[in-house]
Amino acid sequence: DPWQRPPIFVPGLRSRPWWRREDFPWAARLEEAFPEVRAEMLQLGGGSASMPEQWPAVGEARAAQDGDIVASGGEWREYVIFGTEAAPDVHSRCPCTCAVLEELLPGAVAMARIGAGEIIFSALSPGTHLLPHCASSNTRLTCHLGLSCPPGPRLRVGGEWGTWQEGSCLFFDDSFEHEVVFEGAGGPPRVVLLVRFWHPDLPPERWAATLHDGVAQFEAMQHRRMSPPLGASAREVGADSCRDAASGERGAALHDTGPRPVESAADLAAAVSADNDLF
Repeated sequence: DPWQRPPIFVPGLRSRPWWRREDFPWAARLEEAFPEVRAEMLQLGGGSASMPEQWPAVGEARAAQDGDIVASGGEWREYVIFGTEAAPDVHSRCPCTCAVLEELLPGAVAMARIGAGEIIFSALSPGTHLLPHCASSNTRLTCHLGLSCPPGPRLRVGGEWGTWQEGSCLFFDDSFEHEVVFEGAGGPPRVVLLVRFWHPDLPPERWAATLHDGVAQFEAMQHRRMSPPLGASAREVGADSCRDAASGERGAALHDTGPRPVESAADLAAAVSADNDLF
């Protein structure tokens, strides 16, 4: 599909831009918790009348690349519930939200805690345009539970537009090109509970290997971006130098500088949290 262009693509996973609420049995239980989740969002200053100025702007405290998709004049703010930048008192401030997520989506919570996903309150002001973009992998999907949904904001995923409803879950694959347009000026923000969760075609026993492969692909991609192409003569000189060095201590050190395999959960967490936009 020409709309789906993530840098890291895992074959064999169903690909469609929009998913049905009925595809996820836990959606009904999350929607049942809407009154409590919305109340906790409001207590955090999310507000139904104005933007939560005390929440950091997206891209300010983490995931700087996400701030780049906000067109000039727009405003996008977040409160991290589960993620590497979550507040230490989030469980006491959002007890119901945390409890229902830990019960229904422990895999998504774990993924967020090591920096490979996120679970946040996301607030968008009128007049904001999030520019078209694709996420970096097709291994996860996105759920939005509408908490404050005034008229005006629209979400395009692939070639189809949708919108939010308070108390309802919206599901899409953010590896497809998507954008948000919130027309108007003034008025209340759009606020959702945003959850990144594992693609349902990836069984739990494949999660660690998928993260491991993603880290390796990301490192290779970064290396290609940072390494200019070499001419034939430069490649010959480099090859000769490597062969000479491989016979001595310098060669041993050279061989030891390459990426190491991730062999434990701790190694995996350290590797993934080094860049929270891997997936």
